Amino acid sequence: MSQSRQLAAIMFTDIVGYTALMEKDEQKAMQLLDQNRVLQKPLIQKYRGKYLKEMGDGILASFSWRMIYLFVLGIYVALLMLFIWLSFSYQ
Repeated sequence: MSQSRQLAAIMFTDIVGYTALMEKDEQKAMQLLDQNRVLQKPLIQKYRGKYLKEMGDGILASFSWRMIYLFVLGIYVALLMLFIWLSFSYQ
């Protein structure tokens, strides 16, 4: 049986402070979880990643090692936008 090996980058994201937010405001926490999914899924697909699974507020994905650098830049911009949105929604 022929085996093929590939170098891959594994990414796990977690929402900092999610548990505390869930205790404080469950509805806002669920909105944040939905928004996180809406931001990450298309970016993972755009950079040819595989959306492996969700674990609570965490997302597990894998990428070809060539695509991870571009993805990291994309997710950084998306998360920055989410942070700005959250800043205004709590005022």
